[in-house]
Amino acid sequence: MQWIRCYLRKWVGKHEQRPPRVTYEDLALSGFIFLIGSFGATAVLLFAQPKAVVSQPRNMIGGQLICAIVGCIVRILLVDRECSVAAMLAVSISIGLMLYTETLHPPAGATALIAVIGEHPKEWAGFLFIFMPVLSAQLVMLCTALIINNIPSDRSYPTFWW
Repeated sequence: MQWIRCYLRKWVGKHEQRPPRVTYEDLALSGFIFLIGSFGATAVLLFAQPKAVVSQPRNMIGGQLICAIVGCIVRILLVDRECSVAAMLAVSISIGLMLYTETLHPPAGATALIAVIGEHPKEWAGFLFIFMPVLSAQLVMLCTALIINNIPSDRSYPTFWW
């Protein structure tokens, strides 16, 4: 009984001063940089169809990386000249490369499109977009999928790695 009282006393807190409030700039940068539209579709595949080929780590990470790289290259080369042509080329080249490398991941096509036409903070001007948010978010989603999809006894993820 003593340990319960001791445990519940911890809930009161240590009455220390709380840390200073986060700046609005930090709040804005921490939220929207990590998320882009294609990640929602990736989550649907990972958690609703974990056995699908397009949901496997090779396809998810490989497809997203290919599309982010292609999107960044096309943006740098063409977006100032003709945005609609750049968008079309980024997506079509990405699809071709994903098929060639057997890393097809449909949501990644949107990543190529977002790399070209999306509003990017200054830090995304070069190839940082590939690492943050694309690669970092894919690794977080992969770790989450490994944990969540292997909890039920009748479910197993991934079906293959590479």
